[in-house]
Amino acid sequence: MFFHKELFCEKCHAPIGKKEMCIFDYSFQGRNKEGKKIYLCQDCCIKELYDNLRKHSSKAVIIQPSNKYDAFTFYSFEMLSKGIEHSINKKVILKYLKDIESFLPKDGERCSNCGKEANYTWCTMNIYSKNNPSCMDINLQEKENAAFLCTDCLVKSLIQRIKAQKIIFKAIYPMIDNVTGFFTPWLY
Repeated sequence: MFFHKELFCEKCHAPIGKKEMCIFDYSFQGRNKEGKKIYLCQDCCIKELYDNLRKHSSKAVIIQPSNKYDAFTFYSFEMLSKGIEHSINKKVILKYLKDIESFLPKDGERCSNCGKEANYTWCTMNIYSKNNPSCMDINLQEKENAAFLCTDCLVKSLIQRIKAQKIIFKAIYPMIDNVTGFFTPWLY
C-alpha cells in the first residue's frame, strides 16, 4: 500500500496523501491478534473514533489531543497494571494509575454540556506535569478544570479541538474491549 503513489481511504475510497493518512490500529501494534489496521483519511478517522467510542459503555479519561503529538492512544488500566508486581517502578506506576483513575466520572455523573449520563472526563494536557504525556506525575488540581461529557458531547469537543489546533493524526489506537482507561496524545 505504501509503495503506490496514490493512496486511498479504506472507508470512503477518497485519494489521500501519505502525510494525511491515519492508521486506525485495532491490532494495537500487533498486541490484539484479532484486530487489524485500517488506513483512513482524517475525516473517516474521526468518524471511526466516534463509532468506536459509541460501542463502549466503560468510563474513560480523555486527555485533549494536541498538535505537538500525532497519535491518540487508549490505555486500559487493566493492561497497564499487568506485570507490575515485580517492577522496580511498581509504586510509581500504581500511583500514576490511581491518580488518573481519580479523574473518572462517578456513577450517575451528568454531562457538563447536555445533562445526559457522562462516561468521559475531558482534561487538558495540564493533567501531566510539564504537559508531557510520558511523565508519570499527574497534576490532581486539574480536576477543577475537567469536564464530564457524554459520547456525543465528547466527539463535538474532540472535533472542535482537532479543527482549532489543525491536528493531523498519523495513528489512533482505539478502545478494543469495553474496559476502563484513558486516551492520551502520543507520538507515532
